[in-house]
Amino acid sequence: MQMIDTVTASRTAPESAATTKLRRSADKLVGTVFYGTLLRQMRSSSLKGKYGHGGRGEEIFQAQLDQLFAENAGQARTSSISDAIVREFQRQAEAMQRFNQDQNAGRQSGDSSSTATMQEALSW
Repeated sequence: MQMIDTVTASRTAPESAATTKLRRSADKLVGTVFYGTLLRQMRSSSLKGKYGHGGRGEEIFQAQLDQLFAENAGQARTSSISDAIVREFQRQAEAMQRFNQDQNAGRQSGDSSSTATMQEALSW
């Protein structure tokens, strides 16, 4: 229950312009990679019946329709996959900021032993 409340709160909290742009990119990525692949696999199955099939016209334009379906599915506000991608990129960006601040502080004080390595900054 706590996790659902946290996700809901993060969705309703105001986002910065950079976070909004990152979220749109993550939504597009999820739609294209996950849902697009799922739709392609579904369409390649041999379960086409005698009825309910649009014929040659459907076959020609099906890829475009599937792309639109995938993009819309990726933009759904219930996509925990895109939430995870956004959180990971934000975590890495914060780690990079800390690393750069440590590097700058180390240069100013002349103490190279206090600076962290990039691997330490990005570690879990």
